[in-house]
Amino acid sequence: MKCFDHEKMGMYKAAIELIAPIAALTTLVALSPALADESPAARPGRPLKIVILAGQSNMQEPAKWHTLAGLADSEETKPLYDKLVDENGKVRIHNDVHMAKLDVNGPLPHGFGGRVLGRDKEGGNYGPELGFGVTLYETLQEPILIIKTAWGGKSLHTDFRPPIGKEWEPPEDHPDHPDNAPPPRPIPTRIELPADFQPPVLRGKNMQIMSGRSIGEVNGVYPIYIYSGYGQKAHFTSIPFQAGDLVLGLNGEGLGEEPVQQWRNTWFHTVREGDWMLKVTRWRDGTIETIDIDTAKLLEDGRAGIPAYLAAEEAKREKLLEEGGEYYGLMMQHIKDVLADPGKHHPAYAPEKGYEIAGFVWFQGYNDMINGGVYPNRQHPRGYEQYSWLLSHLIRNVRRELKLPELPFVIGVFGQGGKLEEPEPFREAMAAPAGYGEFKGTVAAVRTATFWDARIPEIQGKLDRVLQYTGDDPDHPYAKLQAEIRAYRDKMGDPDKLEGKARGKLERQIQAGILDIVRTPEETAYLQNNVSNQGYHYYGSPKFFVRAGAAFARTLCNMIEDR
Repeated sequence: MKCFDHEKMGMYKAAIELIAPIAALTTLVALSPALADESPAARPGRPLKIVILAGQSNMQEPAKWHTLAGLADSEETKPLYDKLVDENGKVRIHNDVHMAKLDVNGPLPHGFGGRVLGRDKEGGNYGPELGFGVTLYETLQEPILIIKTAWGGKSLHTDFRPPIGKEWEPPEDHPDHPDNAPPPRPIPTRIELPADFQPPVLRGKNMQIMSGRSIGEVNGVYPIYIYSGYGQKAHFTSIPFQAGDLVLGLNGEGLGEEPVQQWRNTWFHTVREGDWMLKVTRWRDGTIETIDIDTAKLLEDGRAGIPAYLAAEEAKREKLLEEGGEYYGLMMQHIKDVLADPGKHHPAYAPEKGYEIAGFVWFQGYNDMINGGVYPNRQHPRGYEQYSWLLSHLIRNVRRELKLPELPFVIGVFGQGGKLEEPEPFREAMAAPAGYGEFKGTVAAVRTATFWDARIPEIQGKLDRVLQYTGDDPDHPYAKLQAEIRAYRDKMGDPDKLEGKARGKLERQIQAGILDIVRTPEETAYLQNNVSNQGYHYYGSPKFFVRAGAAFARTLCNMIEDR
């Protein structure tokens, strides 16, 4: 068996059904694959191939169907486009590759909510399964059932946690070990804000009784600027903070580089191991003072409710350790439900032939990466070793439950931001299990940063670069664009002289016009064809999701071949 590379693959044979056109590319001519003389579904003697895809939101369907057009704008990805869209701009249906998702069954591509790509105005969304299914079928040339379980905003530490029965214990030389905690930062006795200090403009972060955001280092600490208190909340009849206050320290320790996370850790963990009292050092109008906050006031029954709360939390913790996270259970239940009746999900299944689980693909990570409570030393090269430990247990548990001790397992390594000059701790922790001796040859990591579309943020950030240009060369391209922007603003008038909807409408018109000035028509078209989501969802980029899915498939089939 040869594991094909999409970018070099020739013609692809499959039984297909053609559906609604991609309007943006009706003029493009794509290669038209020949139909197979014999449907692989009819080939005798082979068990149905089953593959499992699991993870969080980026294993769901973050990309909108119209972005498939973006695959056609480069020589590297045009072959992929030709495999997914026919010469008339119609999305192909791959009848030998079926999906069994939580909400829908059907041939690839069935997108988010069960909508088939391109069938109606909503069109449906897609994720890595599109490139994955097509690539794996090209290699195997037999029916494939993809079981997909994915939920957004879920962590491996809690939600997908397998039933391990114990907590992670950091080694003695690990930065998370209590003996290696850095000395507390001293709280300054005075604060001098710069004369040109401006409050943070981004939205404040939730701090239980108020909202705030770091303002960076000042006098050796990282103060939190308070936007506002939340008013009366639970048993707090008044919040002892107001807009403009700065929080400098907690329980005698100055705030560090992640002050809001430090606040949350102290509120939810440190003080609850003691008397629930929090000492907050506050700066207000030049005066520094320390005040006491009874954090138990947030409980429904106040301090009287502490014993019941602690008992409930301990019961929750024990259940998590012994039974695993809720979404680990839901994932395994969905897999087992599908395996109990594969014929319900793929017409090629024959009970006398059975099925073969060919592999498992894991693509997750964001909610663990950002959790400074679970991973307090995130910038340290070893800061995410606990994730490696958890992921190793996930692999072992899935194999144990499916009774497949060497089930091939592909790890999709977090790739937001693209390739980096230096190793990034979370990415290295995700990839680490693939290098463990016990998993040799059966676990592999795919570095998805390779597929990050760097051109998207480059175009999106062009306006900022233009406005930030301060050179004195009037012939510099950015200086010329600045002059065009000023002239356009003068022409459109001042929106501040308007009120209500009229003001908002003019502001939007001006912003759109400025973007038209700064971006070339080709750049605007590129964004239209390649962007359908935010950066934390890889912009909903086809060049990311289709290519990453194809890489998962190639990696999996290489492991299958090696076995």
